[in-house]
Amino acid sequence: MNNNLLKDFKIEDRFKVYFDHDLTSNNLVVEISVDYQVLDYQIQMLERNSLEGIIPLTIIQKNSLFYMKYEVEDKVPLSQILENKRFSRDELLRIIEKIIDVLVASKDYLLYESNFVLNNDLIFLGCDSLKPEMIYLPVNKIKNSSNGLKEFLKEIFLSVSLVDKEKKDDFIQKILDFINSESFNLHKFDKFLKGLKESSEKEDYQLENWVSKEYEIQSQFQSLLDNDDSLETSFNNIEVVYDQEDENPKEGKNILRIEDNSEEFFDRYEWLKNNKLKVGILLLIQILIVITLLVLKDTILKINEDSITTYIGLIIIITSLDVILVKNIFKISR
Repeated sequence: MNNNLLKDFKIEDRFKVYFDHDLTSNNLVVEISVDYQVLDYQIQMLERNSLEGIIPLTIIQKNSLFYMKYEVEDKVPLSQILENKRFSRDELLRIIEKIIDVLVASKDYLLYESNFVLNNDLIFLGCDSLKPEMIYLPVNKIKNSSNGLKEFLKEIFLSVSLVDKEKKDDFIQKILDFINSESFNLHKFDKFLKGLKESSEKEDYQLENWVSKEYEIQSQFQSLLDNDDSLETSFNNIEVVYDQEDENPKEGKNILRIEDNSEEFFDRYEWLKNNKLKVGILLLIQILIVITLLVLKDTILKINEDSITTYIGLIIIITSLDVILVKNIFKISR
Protein backbone atom coordinates (compact mmCIF):
# COMPACT_ATOMS: atom_id res chain seq x y z
CA MET A 1 0.00 0.00 0.00
CA ASN A 2 1.38 3.36 -1.07
CA ASN A 3 1.74 5.86 1.80
CA ASN A 4 1.18 8.65 -0.68
CA LEU A 5 -2.46 7.65 -1.17
CA LEU A 6 -3.85 11.13 -0.62
CA LYS A 7 -2.05 12.74 -3.54
CA ASP A 8 -5.34 13.72 -5.16
CA PHE A 9 -6.00 16.01 -2.19
CA LYS A 10 -2.78 17.97 -2.79
CA ILE A 11 -1.97 17.70 0.95
CA GLU A 12 0.34 14.67 1.03
CA ASP A 13 2.89 16.72 2.99
CA ARG A 14 0.49 16.98 5.95
CA PHE A 15 -1.10 13.50 6.00
CA LYS A 16 0.48 10.08 6.24
CA VAL A 17 -1.55 6.94 5.53
CA TYR A 18 -0.70 3.34 6.39
CA PHE A 19 -2.15 0.06 7.71
CA ASP A 20 -1.75 -1.02 11.32
CA HIS A 21 -2.15 -4.79 11.84
CA ASP A 22 -2.36 -6.69 15.10
CA LEU A 23 -3.77 -10.02 16.27
CA THR A 24 -7.33 -8.72 16.69
CA SER A 25 -7.79 -5.95 14.16
CA ASN A 26 -6.72 -4.36 10.93
CA ASN A 27 -6.82 -0.56 10.93
CA LEU A 28 -6.19 2.07 8.33
CA VAL A 29 -4.38 4.93 10.06
CA VAL A 30 -4.20 8.56 8.98
CA GLU A 31 -1.61 10.66 10.82
CA ILE A 32 -2.35 14.39 11.03
CA SER A 33 -0.31 17.11 12.68
CA VAL A 34 -1.97 18.80 15.66
CA ASP A 35 -1.36 22.06 13.81
CA TYR A 36 -4.14 20.99 11.46
CA GLN A 37 -7.54 21.79 12.98
CA VAL A 38 -9.67 18.76 13.84
CA LEU A 39 -13.40 19.58 13.97
CA ASP A 40 -14.94 18.32 17.21
CA TYR A 41 -18.54 18.81 16.05
CA GLN A 42 -17.94 16.57 13.04
CA ILE A 43 -16.31 13.92 15.23
CA GLN A 44 -19.37 13.99 17.52
CA MET A 45 -21.69 13.81 14.50
CA LEU A 46 -19.88 10.70 13.25
CA GLU A 47 -19.82 9.10 16.71
CA ARG A 48 -23.51 9.72 17.50
CA ASN A 49 -24.86 8.68 14.10
CA SER A 50 -24.23 5.34 12.46
CA LEU A 51 -23.96 6.73 8.94
CA GLU A 52 -24.28 4.14 6.20
CA GLY A 53 -21.35 4.16 3.83
CA ILE A 54 -18.88 5.85 6.23
CA ILE A 55 -16.33 3.77 8.17
CA PRO A 56 -16.39 4.68 11.91
CA LEU A 57 -13.17 6.17 13.24
CA THR A 58 -11.30 6.42 16.51
CA ILE A 59 -9.01 9.40 17.19
CA ILE A 60 -5.97 9.25 19.46
CA GLN A 61 -3.60 12.15 20.17
CA LYS A 62 0.04 11.49 20.95
CA ASN A 63 2.49 14.34 21.28
CA SER A 64 2.16 16.47 18.18
CA LEU A 65 0.10 14.03 16.11
CA PHE A 66 -3.52 12.94 15.74
CA TYR A 67 -4.00 9.27 14.76
CA MET A 68 -7.31 8.63 12.97
CA LYS A 69 -7.98 4.89 12.97
CA TYR A 70 -10.53 3.23 10.68
CA GLU A 71 -11.43 -0.44 11.24
CA VAL A 72 -11.16 -2.23 7.87
CA GLU A 73 -11.13 -5.85 9.04
CA ASP A 74 -13.02 -8.10 6.57
CA LYS A 75 -13.07 -5.32 3.99
CA VAL A 76 -11.48 -5.25 0.55
CA PRO A 77 -10.26 -2.12 -1.28
CA LEU A 78 -12.34 -1.17 -4.31
CA SER A 79 -9.18 -1.24 -6.42
CA GLN A 80 -8.80 -5.00 -5.81
CA ILE A 81 -12.44 -5.64 -6.66
CA LEU A 82 -12.11 -3.71 -9.91
CA GLU A 83 -8.97 -5.63 -10.79
CA ASN A 84 -10.33 -9.13 -10.15
CA LYS A 85 -14.08 -9.06 -10.76
CA ARG A 86 -16.24 -8.84 -13.87
CA PHE A 87 -19.26 -6.64 -13.18
CA SER A 88 -22.76 -6.69 -14.51
CA ARG A 89 -24.32 -3.35 -15.37
CA ASP A 90 -26.55 -3.43 -12.27
CA GLU A 91 -23.68 -4.31 -9.90
CA LEU A 92 -21.53 -1.45 -11.16
CA LEU A 93 -24.34 1.11 -11.06
CA ARG A 94 -25.29 -0.02 -7.54
CA ILE A 95 -21.76 0.61 -6.22
CA ILE A 96 -21.46 4.04 -7.85
CA GLU A 97 -24.95 5.01 -6.72
CA LYS A 98 -24.10 4.16 -3.08
CA ILE A 99 -20.95 6.29 -3.22
CA ILE A 100 -22.85 9.23 -4.72
CA ASP A 101 -25.64 8.84 -2.13
CA VAL A 102 -23.08 9.18 0.70
CA LEU A 103 -21.64 12.37 -0.83
CA VAL A 104 -25.08 13.90 -1.41
CA ALA A 105 -26.30 13.07 2.13
CA SER A 106 -23.15 14.43 3.83
CA LYS A 107 -24.53 17.99 4.00
CA ASP A 108 -27.41 16.78 6.18
CA TYR A 109 -24.81 15.88 8.83
CA LEU A 110 -22.70 19.05 8.47
CA LEU A 111 -19.94 17.13 6.72
CA TYR A 112 -17.88 18.37 3.79
CA GLU A 113 -18.19 16.58 0.47
CA SER A 114 -14.55 17.44 -0.25
CA ASN A 115 -13.30 15.60 2.88
CA PHE A 116 -14.24 12.15 1.64
CA VAL A 117 -11.23 10.28 0.31
CA LEU A 118 -12.06 9.51 -3.33
CA ASN A 119 -9.39 6.93 -3.97
CA ASN A 120 -9.99 3.34 -5.12
CA ASP A 121 -7.39 2.09 -2.63
CA LEU A 122 -9.19 3.77 0.27
CA ILE A 123 -12.81 2.92 -0.52
CA PHE A 124 -13.69 -0.50 0.88
CA LEU A 125 -16.31 -3.15 0.22
CA GLY A 126 -17.44 -5.94 2.51
CA CYS A 127 -16.19 -9.42 1.64
CA ASP A 128 -19.78 -10.69 1.43
CA SER A 129 -21.36 -7.66 -0.22
CA LEU A 130 -20.79 -4.94 -2.77
CA LYS A 131 -21.68 -2.09 -0.40
CA PRO A 132 -18.96 0.58 -0.49
CA GLU A 133 -17.70 2.25 2.69
CA MET A 134 -15.69 5.45 2.66
CA ILE A 135 -13.09 7.27 4.74
CA TYR A 136 -14.05 10.72 6.04
CA LEU A 137 -11.52 13.18 7.48
CA PRO A 138 -13.11 15.45 10.17
CA VAL A 139 -10.77 18.39 9.65
CA ASN A 140 -10.93 21.86 8.14
CA LYS A 141 -12.53 21.83 4.71
CA ILE A 142 -9.97 20.36 2.33
CA LYS A 143 -9.33 22.34 -0.82
CA ASN A 144 -9.64 19.41 -3.14
CA SER A 145 -9.22 19.68 -6.89
CA SER A 146 -12.47 20.70 -8.61
CA ASN A 147 -11.97 17.70 -10.90
CA GLY A 148 -11.51 15.23 -8.02
CA LEU A 149 -14.90 13.54 -8.41
CA LYS A 150 -14.64 13.55 -12.20
CA GLU A 151 -11.22 11.90 -12.22
CA PHE A 152 -12.28 9.35 -9.62
CA LEU A 153 -15.34 8.30 -11.66
CA LYS A 154 -13.45 8.24 -14.95
CA GLU A 155 -10.79 5.96 -13.45
CA ILE A 156 -13.49 3.48 -12.41
CA PHE A 157 -15.42 3.42 -15.69
CA LEU A 158 -12.28 3.23 -17.82
CA SER A 159 -10.79 0.33 -15.85
CA VAL A 160 -13.86 -1.79 -15.00
CA SER A 161 -14.33 -5.21 -16.62
CA LEU A 162 -17.84 -6.21 -17.64
CA VAL A 163 -19.38 -9.64 -18.09
CA ASP A 164 -19.55 -10.67 -21.74
CA LYS A 165 -23.27 -10.04 -22.19
CA GLU A 166 -22.86 -6.44 -21.01
CA LYS A 167 -20.01 -5.50 -23.36
CA LYS A 168 -22.29 -4.50 -26.24
CA ASP A 169 -24.20 -2.08 -24.01
CA ASP A 170 -23.06 1.51 -24.51
CA PHE A 171 -24.02 2.66 -21.00
CA ILE A 172 -20.33 3.11 -20.05
CA GLN A 173 -19.84 5.55 -22.91
CA LYS A 174 -23.02 7.43 -21.96
CA ILE A 175 -21.70 7.85 -18.41
CA LEU A 176 -18.27 8.99 -19.60
CA ASP A 177 -19.86 11.52 -21.96
CA PHE A 178 -21.86 12.95 -19.06
CA ILE A 179 -18.81 13.07 -16.77
CA ASN A 180 -16.83 14.94 -19.44
CA SER A 181 -19.61 17.48 -20.05
CA GLU A 182 -19.12 21.06 -18.86
CA SER A 183 -22.35 20.95 -16.84
CA PHE A 184 -21.19 18.02 -14.69
CA ASN A 185 -21.65 18.30 -10.94
CA LEU A 186 -22.52 15.96 -8.06
CA HIS A 187 -26.27 16.57 -7.98
CA LYS A 188 -26.75 16.45 -11.77
CA PHE A 189 -24.78 13.21 -11.92
CA ASP A 190 -26.93 11.79 -9.11
CA LYS A 191 -30.11 12.45 -11.15
CA PHE A 192 -28.49 11.09 -14.32
CA LEU A 193 -27.44 7.90 -12.54
CA LYS A 194 -30.91 7.29 -11.08
CA GLY A 195 -32.46 7.77 -14.53
CA LEU A 196 -30.01 5.26 -15.99
CA LYS A 197 -30.89 2.77 -13.25
CA GLU A 198 -34.64 3.19 -13.86
CA SER A 199 -34.19 2.50 -17.57
CA SER A 200 -32.22 -0.62 -16.69
CA GLU A 201 -35.00 -1.82 -14.36
CA LYS A 202 -37.56 -1.23 -17.12
CA GLU A 203 -35.51 -3.33 -19.55
CA ASP A 204 -35.24 -6.11 -16.94
CA TYR A 205 -39.02 -6.02 -16.45
CA GLN A 206 -39.58 -6.45 -20.19
CA LEU A 207 -37.06 -9.29 -20.37
CA GLU A 208 -38.75 -11.13 -17.49
CA ASN A 209 -42.08 -10.78 -19.33
CA TRP A 210 -40.60 -12.27 -22.49
CA VAL A 211 -39.04 -15.19 -20.64
CA SER A 212 -42.26 -15.82 -18.72
CA LYS A 213 -44.35 -15.79 -21.90
CA GLU A 214 -42.05 -18.18 -23.72
CA TYR A 215 -41.99 -20.57 -20.76
CA GLU A 216 -45.81 -20.49 -20.51
CA ILE A 217 -46.24 -21.25 -24.21
CA GLN A 218 -43.72 -24.09 -24.16
CA SER A 219 -45.44 -25.54 -21.06
CA GLN A 220 -48.80 -25.46 -22.81
CA PHE A 221 -47.44 -27.25 -25.87
CA GLN A 222 -45.64 -29.79 -23.70
CA SER A 223 -48.94 -30.48 -21.96
CA LEU A 224 -50.55 -31.14 -25.33
CA LEU A 225 -47.70 -33.46 -26.31
CA ASP A 226 -48.09 -35.46 -23.11
CA ASN A 227 -51.72 -36.12 -24.03
CA ASP A 228 -51.40 -36.58 -27.78
CA ASP A 229 -48.26 -38.05 -29.40
CA SER A 230 -49.50 -37.07 -32.85
CA LEU A 231 -48.79 -33.44 -32.01
CA GLU A 232 -45.05 -34.02 -31.63
CA THR A 233 -44.22 -33.30 -35.28
CA SER A 234 -46.24 -30.08 -35.26
CA PHE A 235 -44.65 -28.97 -32.01
CA ASN A 236 -41.12 -29.45 -33.37
CA ASN A 237 -41.96 -27.17 -36.30
CA ILE A 238 -43.09 -24.24 -34.15
CA GLU A 239 -40.78 -21.37 -33.33
CA VAL A 240 -41.60 -18.61 -30.83
CA VAL A 241 -40.93 -15.16 -32.33
CA TYR A 242 -41.56 -11.87 -30.52
CA ASP A 243 -42.68 -8.70 -32.24
CA GLN A 244 -39.28 -7.79 -33.65
CA GLU A 245 -39.22 -6.65 -37.26
CA ASP A 246 -35.78 -8.08 -37.98
CA GLU A 247 -36.61 -11.68 -36.99
CA ASN A 248 -36.05 -14.18 -39.83
CA PRO A 249 -37.66 -17.53 -39.00
CA LYS A 250 -35.93 -20.65 -40.14
CA GLU A 251 -37.24 -22.11 -43.40
CA GLY A 252 -39.99 -24.67 -42.90
CA LYS A 253 -40.92 -23.43 -39.43
CA ASN A 254 -44.46 -22.43 -38.45
CA ILE A 255 -44.43 -19.09 -36.66
CA LEU A 256 -46.23 -18.31 -33.42
CA ARG A 257 -45.90 -14.55 -32.97
CA ILE A 258 -46.15 -13.16 -29.45
CA GLU A 259 -46.75 -9.46 -28.97
CA ASP A 260 -44.97 -7.80 -26.08
CA ASN A 261 -47.37 -5.52 -24.22
CA SER A 262 -45.07 -4.41 -21.41
CA GLU A 263 -44.46 -1.08 -23.21
CA GLU A 264 -48.22 -0.48 -23.17
CA PHE A 265 -48.26 -0.86 -19.39
CA PHE A 266 -45.58 1.82 -18.98
CA ASP A 267 -47.33 4.08 -21.50
CA ARG A 268 -50.56 3.88 -19.51
CA TYR A 269 -48.75 4.52 -16.26
CA GLU A 270 -46.96 7.56 -17.71
CA TRP A 271 -50.22 8.86 -19.23
CA LEU A 272 -52.09 8.59 -15.92
CA LYS A 273 -49.20 10.25 -14.08
CA ASN A 274 -49.11 13.14 -16.56
CA ASN A 275 -52.92 13.58 -16.81
CA LYS A 276 -53.99 13.51 -13.17
CA LEU A 277 -56.05 16.69 -13.61
CA LYS A 278 -57.96 15.29 -16.60
CA VAL A 279 -58.77 12.04 -14.80
CA GLY A 280 -59.84 13.98 -11.69
CA ILE A 281 -62.22 16.15 -13.73
CA LEU A 282 -63.77 13.08 -15.38
CA LEU A 283 -64.31 11.46 -11.98
CA LEU A 284 -65.80 14.69 -10.58
CA ILE A 285 -68.21 14.98 -13.51
CA GLN A 286 -69.38 11.42 -12.95
CA ILE A 287 -69.97 12.08 -9.25
CA LEU A 288 -71.93 15.26 -10.02
CA ILE A 289 -74.12 13.41 -12.54
CA VAL A 290 -74.89 10.67 -10.01
CA ILE A 291 -75.76 13.27 -7.34
CA THR A 292 -77.96 15.17 -9.83
CA LEU A 293 -79.86 12.00 -10.75
CA LEU A 294 -80.41 11.17 -7.09
CA VAL A 295 -81.66 14.72 -6.32
CA LEU A 296 -84.06 14.58 -9.26
CA LYS A 297 -85.23 11.09 -8.35
CA ASP A 298 -88.61 12.28 -7.02
CA THR A 299 -89.22 14.41 -10.10
CA ILE A 300 -88.40 11.45 -12.35
CA LEU A 301 -90.73 9.18 -10.36
CA LYS A 302 -93.59 11.67 -10.84
CA ILE A 303 -93.07 11.43 -14.58
CA ASN A 304 -92.90 7.64 -14.50
CA GLU A 305 -94.59 5.93 -11.54
CA ASP A 306 -92.96 2.59 -12.32
CA SER A 307 -90.07 2.79 -9.81
CA ILE A 308 -88.40 -0.43 -11.05
CA THR A 309 -88.19 0.88 -14.61
CA THR A 310 -86.90 4.21 -13.33
CA TYR A 311 -84.08 2.64 -11.28
CA ILE A 312 -83.13 0.37 -14.19
CA GLY A 313 -82.92 3.46 -16.37
CA LEU A 314 -80.71 5.23 -13.82
CA ILE A 315 -78.41 2.20 -13.61
CA ILE A 316 -78.08 2.09 -17.41
CA ILE A 317 -77.24 5.81 -17.54
CA ILE A 318 -74.62 5.53 -14.78
CA THR A 319 -73.13 2.37 -16.33
CA SER A 320 -72.85 4.12 -19.71
CA LEU A 321 -71.03 7.01 -18.05
CA ASP A 322 -68.65 4.51 -16.38
CA VAL A 323 -67.86 2.91 -19.74
CA ILE A 324 -67.14 6.30 -21.30
CA LEU A 325 -64.94 7.25 -18.32
CA VAL A 326 -62.91 4.02 -18.47
CA LYS A 327 -62.41 4.36 -22.23
CA ASN A 328 -61.11 7.91 -21.76
CA ILE A 329 -58.74 6.90 -18.98
CA PHE A 330 -57.17 4.05 -20.93
CA LYS A 331 -57.16 5.63 -24.36
CA ILE A 332 -53.44 6.05 -25.09
CA SER A 333 -52.20 7.69 -28.26
CA ARG A 334 -49.35 5.52 -29.46
